[in-house]
Amino acid sequence: ANPVTFGGGTGIAFSTGSTQRYGRLALRNTIGSELLDLPVVLTTQYYLSGAAGFVTASDDVCTAAPAISFSNYQSNLVAGETCVRDAGSPGVSGAGCTAAAASGARYRATAVGGSFNLNLAAPGSGNNGALTITADAPSWLEYLWNAGSGAVSNPTAIATFGLFPGPASRVYQREVY
Repeated sequence: ANPVTFGGGTGIAFSTGSTQRYGRLALRNTIGSELLDLPVVLTTQYYLSGAAGFVTASDDVCTAAPAISFSNYQSNLVAGETCVRDAGSPGVSGAGCTAAAASGARYRATAVGGSFNLNLAAPGSGNNGALTITADAPSWLEYLWNAGSGAVSNPTAIATFGLFPGPASRVYQREVY
């Protein structure tokens, strides 16, 4: 019966007046050239059903953009060689490039269609490698990303520069020595 209450103590009371969704902030691994900016998928999602699972919250136009941080640099990639294409440094992301990006390429202050338009600047020739990206999600958009930990956490992803997975049309490849 409504209103329904979840959580300990008084919890959160829900009513039939508004649509309520169980959501999370999702960040996906990505790979690309070190010579081109790297788009990274950062979206708000909600749980639709057991069959569909989590889907992008395409009607989300109000969630504030999370701060972005970088860590765990690997190979030839070091701190300072990439940044978020933003309105400048530090920008909305907190990790923006020194120069402002073109308005269409900027990290958005709020979600549009559930997306924040996260793009990392190309680190340049010879700066291949990977780094871990973490989005500082508000507590209600954290998720149990690591079931072994038993705790909800911020989404993380690995961005890799300088590797090319090959053409999508390739079905089989074998190397003979």
